[in-house]
This record gives sequence, structure tokens and C-alpha cells, in this order.
Amino acid sequence: MTKQQANLIGIRFIPRINKWEARAAVKGTHYSKTFLNKDDAIFWRTQLLQPTSVIVATCELLFDSWLNNPFGFYSPQTLFIYKQNVRLYLLPVFGSLKPTEIDENLILSFAIKLAETKTVQGKARSLKTVRNIIGTLSTFFEWCCLKNYLQTNPAKEPRVVQNMARFFKHQRLEQKFSTNIKKKALTKEEAKKLILQGYERNFQTGFIIEFLIYTGLRMGEVAALTWGDLEYLETNPQGSASLFVVIQKTMNHRTREVQLNAKCGSNGHVELSNVIANKIVEWHSIAKSLSYSVEKTAALFPLASKNPLEFSKLISNLSLKAGIRHVSAHGLRHTTITFLASSGHSLQVVQKIARHKTADMTTAYFDATQLPVTGVTSSIDKLLA
Repeated sequence: MTKQQANLIGIRFIPRINKWEARAAVKGTHYSKTFLNKDDAIFWRTQLLQPTSVIVATCELLFDSWLNNPFGFYSPQTLFIYKQNVRLYLLPVFGSLKPTEIDENLILSFAIKLAETKTVQGKARSLKTVRNIIGTLSTFFEWCCLKNYLQTNPAKEPRVVQNMARFFKHQRLEQKFSTNIKKKALTKEEAKKLILQGYERNFQTGFIIEFLIYTGLRMGEVAALTWGDLEYLETNPQGSASLFVVIQKTMNHRTREVQLNAKCGSNGHVELSNVIANKIVEWHSIAKSLSYSVEKTAALFPLASKNPLEFSKLISNLSLKAGIRHVSAHGLRHTTITFLASSGHSLQVVQKIARHKTADMTTAYFDATQLPVTGVTSSIDKLLA
């Protein structure tokens, strides 16, 4: 048996989730973990079966090692958030400690302190932000486990998980968190006003806004689209074809670098409605008349591709000009998901279209104030009649 073949023992590829799974048994306990690439899976299994003694440094040094050489692949946006959380919150508290010195009580007291202190602007820190920071810490612990600096992730110990769940539930009840969530989705009337305001500026601006609302794509994904990403695929046995757009990459808002999309479940095909398909034909003619390239490698929306961050600001300015409360480019994604939910589509269907990994993430995008609550139970009358 060659060394390459030996490394693949306990490693398998799962096409359904497009990941590699590593499995191993240590002292009668079975472990398994999935990875985006094969080498990470092999390294994890090797470290688990043959742990090596290492000199554990302080978290201050390990934070730098983790962020400069992360285990796996993070999107540019995710890596930026991790670096920000480490610099502002984790480094001042845990920088002088070793990972092995961080226990359940320290993690819980850290979360409580985050929830009690205010932001630099003097506002109360949201529980979503606290969860995000604790999630960053947990991801760092996972990296420490993979590098053999820790045996287990202290943030995922049963007692920690239970206490954190109780803490967040208690905080939600005290702050009435559910009633203070900012509603990011537009109403139907507001969406129409924003689209009209965009078209008044120019065709491309209006079409990009309409495209975002109809598809629910992220701003970085739209900015990275090219004409070659448009495909016609057969959708039924009769051979009818629908226009799809292929989502495999995203653009970093800050550096404008196009990279493979690391968002869970993001890669795949997104169907375009007849309205958008017809507008693309119209946009193709207009783009040629404006001397834009329509080659397969050329940007589908040059205005968004040139500077996605500036275009996001433009959307906010247009919303204010149209007399609508402030809305971001990502708020249009919230709008799409809310529209799909209010149209009666099941949670599973909306989740698939939104390309979210979990249903909880999809429900977090709903604007519950726009979901229908009247006439719903009458559907049972029709079923039992």
C-alpha cells in the first residue's frame, strides 16, 4: 500500500454536500468531521490518531497564527469579521491566556459582560453581536483542537451550551429582544418605489435593484456575475428551458477581488423569472449601445462590478430620495425572502432559494409584520370539506 493510499483510509467524499468526511476511532470513541478539501480531512484524522506534544503559546500569538493561516476556507467578509472581533473583543480579554486556561466560567462571564456593556456609540449591544463574537471564539477553539493545542472545544461543552442558551433566553425576555429587531425588508409598495427611483437614474441602476429583489442574491454575488454565468437549462420532460444564473463566486466589497463563494449552499443555479429574463435581453442591447463588453467573461453589471460598496451606498441614497426608510443592499435580500414566505411557499422551498445552510437562518430573514395571519386557517376548511 502506497503512502497516498494509506492517507485515504477513513476519508471519503460526500457528493451530496460537496465535502470530505474524515472518520476515526480513539479509545472506543468514534469521531467524524467534514471539510471542504481532502488535505484538511487527512490532517485532522492524522492529528487525532497520532497526537504530538506541542508547546502551547498564549492566545495573542495563536490569534495571529489562526487568522494568517486559517484551517479551511473563509470568505473575505467572514475573515474581516473574525479579525475585527479578535482585535476589539477577544484579544484584550484572552490575549495573555493559554487556550487550556479558558474554562466555562470565563466564557460565560465574558458573554455577560459583552451584553451589559454598550458600544462605542453608546448603544446597547445586540444579542446577535454577542452571539457573533462568541462564535468567533468557538471557531478559534476549533482551530486549536485541529492543531492539537486543545483536546476539546470548551465553547461546545454541554454545560457551556446549556448555560449560554439559558443566558440568551433570559436576555431576550429582559430586553424584549423579539420586539426590537430592526425590520430590514421593504413592503411591496416600497420595493416598487425604489425600483422606479433606480430607473429614473438610469436603466442599469434600476435593473440591478430589480435583479436583487427578484433573485435575492447577495451584492457581492451580483457584482461578480458575468455574461457567461447565464445558462438555459431544461426544466421539464417536454424540453422547456428556463434561464438560470450560475452562482459560484463573489466579490469582496473592499478589495474588489473575485473569489470562490464560501457561503454554505451558495454554489448552484438560481432560476430567473420571465420578467428578469426579458429585461436581460433588453439590457444586452442597451449595454452594447453604451459600448459595454458583452463577452462571456465581461461583467454582467459593470456599475456594480466597478465598486459594489459604492453601489450599496447608492441604493441607500435612492431609498431616502424615494421617501423610504433607510435600506441596504442586503436589505433587498431580506425583502426577497419575506416576499417568498408571504406568497405561501414552504420554509424548505424558501431556504433552498435563499441558499441558506439552516432553516433558522432563513426564518431570521423574515419580516414577520408582512406575513399573512388572516384567512390562513380557512385553508383547513377546504381540506376537510
